[in-house]
Amino acid sequence: PAAQAQDPEVRATFPSMYTSSGPFGETTLASYTPTQIPRADNRWNGSNRGGWSNQNFARLADQFNTSLDRPERDRLIVEMARIFSAEEPVISLHFNAIPVAFSAALRGPGPYTADGTFAWNVQQWELR
Repeated sequence: PAAQAQDPEVRATFPSMYTSSGPFGETTLASYTPTQIPRADNRWNGSNRGGWSNQNFARLADQFNTSLDRPERDRLIVEMARIFSAEEPVISLHFNAIPVAFSAALRGPGPYTADGTFAWNVQQWELR
């Protein structure tokens, strides 16, 4: 029923398979920690609906979430992705490809993170 679909406790404890869509990238990966498992003590809120828990991953995610050093964050996310891929707490069924075409005369577009945008440095682009 609609009323139960809105009840976070029912959603968190209902035995079934769960499908959803949402953002991707570093911050989403780092949210698969025990603190994000929906439980009574957090009023059934949290994004880790499968209840996956890995203490080494949680330690790395905590370091990732508190580090400002980009090379260190890159190292941590690679290690987190290794653990996540080995244990597969979630399985992606669909990947949204976002192709971007531009003229060879355009200088400036470069690499960007999954949770970023391809136009992050548009103020530096030049058309030659």
